[in-house]
Amino acid sequence: MEYGIAGVIYVSLQTALLSSVRYWLYQTNLRIRAKIMYPVLAAICLLSGMLWLLTGGIPGVPFVFFRLVLAIFMYLLSCIVIKEPFAKHTLSYAFIMAYDAMLEATANYLRGAFSQQGSPWIYVLSMVLALTLTFIPCVRALKRMIDRLSAIENDRIFGQLCVICFSFVFMNLLFTFPSPSKVTLLILLSRFLMFFGMVGVYAAATRVMQTMQTAADTHANLLLTERRIAMQQSYYDRMISQMDEVRRMRHDLRHHRAALSALVKNGDLNALSEYLDATAITEDAPPVTGNLAADSILLYYMDRATALGINMETNLFLGRETPLSDPDLCVILGNLLENAVDAQSYVPPEKRFIRVTAGADTESFTLAVDNRFDGTLNMENGNYISRKQGDSHGVGIGSVRAVCEKYGGVLQLETDGDMFMAGVVV
Repeated sequence: MEYGIAGVIYVSLQTALLSSVRYWLYQTNLRIRAKIMYPVLAAICLLSGMLWLLTGGIPGVPFVFFRLVLAIFMYLLSCIVIKEPFAKHTLSYAFIMAYDAMLEATANYLRGAFSQQGSPWIYVLSMVLALTLTFIPCVRALKRMIDRLSAIENDRIFGQLCVICFSFVFMNLLFTFPSPSKVTLLILLSRFLMFFGMVGVYAAATRVMQTMQTAADTHANLLLTERRIAMQQSYYDRMISQMDEVRRMRHDLRHHRAALSALVKNGDLNALSEYLDATAITEDAPPVTGNLAADSILLYYMDRATALGINMETNLFLGRETPLSDPDLCVILGNLLENAVDAQSYVPPEKRFIRVTAGADTESFTLAVDNRFDGTLNMENGNYISRKQGDSHGVGIGSVRAVCEKYGGVLQLETDGDMFMAGVVV
């Protein structure tokens, strides 16, 4: 037997060890506890190796083919146990395959460099040495790679990287697949180039994705800043208009006082009453909570609601200080009001209605935004999304939920008849 008893036992253990790495990478997302899977994997691999030794193998079938079948079985088993998306955990398997092939080529090349080419002990000692020196650094690097890729929201990157990385592996193995005793320096170099080439592809892909993510975040922040500026401008315009109105009233007050004094002196109560009715001031002041961030957003969307013929009710009890920072308050209030106002374009004009209720102090914040809707709701991955098209499609609710989670709060979305209700508690 080309591998010998020691070689078969070692290969079985190595297969179990490298298979366990994949469960360690996703240990928080398994259908079976990792502590149970590790001994199961070791038992499967060892029993398979012992069975091969006891039966003398399959006539005409090399041991390397047995290793391949065992590796495929381990992969299929992991597909059942790991709950991550297929392309994601398959990508990690491609790197483990490349790492295993590099170890194998290194050990066989070292064995071939000695005169005792037939001794499996040289092979085993070489494999143990190579595995001991490289296992921990490579596994840690693989863990960092998977963590970085997991932070990328675009899942298609996993599928594309899988195609590229498996192409590296299969082309290399197909065109340089020797027997264990025929590993040349050229083949050894090809294994190293295969592995580091895959690492290079990963590095380039993550750099591109991170650049794209940074650009997308910058664009989103720019849009948010522009919206805040528009809200602040609307707020200041309203304040300036009110200040002008106050100055005009103060200017006219002396004329009214003179007229009222004359009517009082004449004792003409009927004329006095008529004059007071004619000069009565109708209160049309917007709600002012004292919180600049909240007021600017509320006035901005109240102006939009008025322009669209939306009946908007407010019941606000906000102080100048809340547990939220001003940017986070803008994210929550702005996104929920924007969605509520946008939803009214699908509702008949006579039924358009929004109710905003908010309360806050230094330690708590509550907000309820209720609005009528036409009964149509879009869902994606179990979450409500708006009907807007483009890059901002479905982003608002996710941003609100992220801010709530940041402060340990909750976002609750529900419907009641023709009313859609969004509630935030922090």
